Amino acid sequence: MKNIEKLIEEDYNYNKNENAEVILFHLIRGFNVDYFGTSSLEFNSLIYSKFFTNFFELNQGYLTQINDSILSKSDSHGKKIEKIYDYVSQNYIWDEVYAKYSFTNIPDLIKEKKGNSAALNLFLVALLRNAELDAYPVLISTKDNGRVSKDFPLSYLFNHIICSVKIGSNYVLLNPINKYRPASFLGISP
Repeated sequence: MKNIEKLIEEDYNYNKNENAEVILFHLIRGFNVDYFGTSSLEFNSLIYSKFFTNFFELNQGYLTQINDSILSKSDSHGKKIEKIYDYVSQNYIWDEVYAKYSFTNIPDLIKEKKGNSAALNLFLVALLRNAELDAYPVLISTKDNGRVSKDFPLSYLFNHIICSVKIGSNYVLLNPINKYRPASFLGISP
């Protein structure tokens, strides 16, 4: 192709790259594989990778020590969530890098008090789980990264992790890198 116009940012456009005509390739192992089954396997390999399991299986002593210092036995479910969320958002600095992997471990994160979006959100999930709350990491794509196709939700299309925690029968999404929104702003206190 020749003389192709460059993509420009337009008002009310979600992401300028969505106007680009592209072909994306994704390698799939073997033949006759159900595509969505492959996507599930891909996400399972991401979830069970060392980047996730290090936060949830290792370092329970560090997590317990932090929770013991900020929580009291009389705290309600909502109060525990509020205190843990506020602790992470007020004491840890986001390095302004969106990521779906944390390349730091919990002891280093605690010492440096700084990390990418995955490190801080996985740390929040780990602290909530350590406090016996029902919390999970949620993969998302930021606006700058573009939308994820519902038909083909491939893991490389996501670039950020946030935290989901169960309150009553609903899940609330939390993101401690937004330090201007304390947990009480979210209305999660009883």
